[in-house]
Amino acid sequence: MIKVECKSLGIDLMQRLLPSVRRNWEASGGYADLDFDVDWGMYLTLQERGILKVFVATEGGEIAGYLWYIISPGHPHDRKVPFAIQDTFFVEHAYRKKGVALKLMTFAEGALRQDGIGVVTQAAKPGSEFNRVLERKGYEHTENMYLKRL
Repeated sequence: MIKVECKSLGIDLMQRLLPSVRRNWEASGGYADLDFDVDWGMYLTLQERGILKVFVATEGGEIAGYLWYIISPGHPHDRKVPFAIQDTFFVEHAYRKKGVALKLMTFAEGALRQDGIGVVTQAAKPGSEFNRVLERKGYEHTENMYLKRL
């Protein structure tokens, strides 16, 4: 049975997540010629400042997926509305199409709502089935994001 929790990053959890984080990096194509080099120190600093929320799905103690958000107390266009901006979202291949992504999102949305978050942003690759999942969950397609390496 899948269990979803809001977790605090620590050495044990970082070590447990690292293989999934690497698979996510590889599956997404990484960032061209940049090396895989997670800045766990930055994540810990964000967490200490209350800016990072980490949600983890497990089954029998094994990582099934994770969803991380960067929390903004407001937005430059509307400082009254706290935002949760997806940092990374990954479901292990063996758990895809089994409702794990929906469980992660539903749990996270409830926890974020309780924390007073007013807007949640999600990202999805063009053409991904995840786009349809987001639309079914009530997310609006508001813009596309482009990346350019300098």
